[in-house]
Amino acid sequence: MEQREYTVQEVALKYDKSIETIRRWIRAGKMKAVQKTGNNGPQYFIAEEMLRDFEEQQQQEIIVVDGHDQKEPAEILVYEKIKQQVLQEIANEIDKRVDKRITKLEERLEERDRKLTQTLRATLELHQHQNKLLEEERNTSWIKKIFRTNKEKN
Repeated sequence: MEQREYTVQEVALKYDKSIETIRRWIRAGKMKAVQKTGNNGPQYFIAEEMLRDFEEQQQQEIIVVDGHDQKEPAEILVYEKIKQQVLQEIANEIDKRVDKRITKLEERLEERDRKLTQTLRATLELHQHQNKLLEEERNTSWIKKIFRTNKEKN
């Protein structure tokens, strides 16, 4: 029974790695492959058995750090831990700055709303006063209007 052979692209998808990473692993001897002439010239092909060997090799390279199994060397794990701490500190600082900015914006909005409310109240009072004057003018008889006009002229 003939084994299935995978292309570099298929292996990259399977392991969620880039095509270049798979090629690097092959060139470094970390992953075995056979170079054959393909549609676009020489190509690497990886047999199922070679993939199983690679996975077994990866399992043997597991290092235990902080009680957890890890597939990376200890230096990388330390680097990743420090990187996470730094990223967390940066995220906290950004959160503080964003919170301060939001607080300032909320204060400015409250002040704007207060001024807008005052302006609306003043406008409403002015409108009510104008309506009152117009109503008084409508209720005044035409004779009073004439006499008032004559008095104002004298």
